[in-house]
Amino acid sequence: MKKIKLIINNLLSILGFKLIKISIHNDPKLQIALFLKNKNIEVVFDIGANIGQFGKDLRKYGYQNNIVSFEPLPSAHDQLMKISEKDIGWQIHSRTAIGDADGTVFVNESLNSFSSSILEITTEHTDIEVSSKYINQISSPMCKFDSIYRYYLQSPSQPFFLKIDVQGFEDKVLNGASEAINQAVGILVELSTVELYAGQKLFNEMIEYFQDHKYEIWSINQGFANEITGCVLQYDVIFVRKTKP
Repeated sequence: MKKIKLIINNLLSILGFKLIKISIHNDPKLQIALFLKNKNIEVVFDIGANIGQFGKDLRKYGYQNNIVSFEPLPSAHDQLMKISEKDIGWQIHSRTAIGDADGTVFVNESLNSFSSSILEITTEHTDIEVSSKYINQISSPMCKFDSIYRYYLQSPSQPFFLKIDVQGFEDKVLNGASEAINQAVGILVELSTVELYAGQKLFNEMIEYFQDHKYEIWSINQGFANEITGCVLQYDVIFVRKTKP
């Protein structure tokens, strides 16, 4: 078997591919699935769902409990609604952005959709990924996570996981979730090492924030990187709330 794998990898390497066995060492999605299973997570809040990539991966890797998704862009939200029609455990909140206040906000829509943000995008980002450039600005309702999350819990003590993918707006989401973060079992957040969005909090600042709120790092995985220099610009980090002093 090892010899066959070696032959296949030699052939695939010509095309720039490699045959590997899926494991926690090379698949962050599997890591998340194991976290949710081992922590008995009953609800996953998916903030910045876009067109449901994260939720689809959860289902693919065996998570069968509830998912609640939040998305401010009309086109992406419409796609989420279509997905939920076939999945009774996947709820889509009415179109809204999650932030540090209840009101209205303008969302900058990127050509590729998933790079869209409330914040202004920097040339550091657009020079690397041309499709991240803004093409439109859309008004959206915005609310604090603390204002709505209890609606989706069957009891105050129900274990839940929070995923935040909001393109530089992470600290604002957390500021509006000051109560919820004291109840969440774990939080997945995208952290940047350079300012890809104007005014965003960077990696070290966010790490310090979670430490101050009694969370510790559970896993770190590479995210967006500069394909020319090889420099990693973003990491996906899972934090777990400490249960002991």
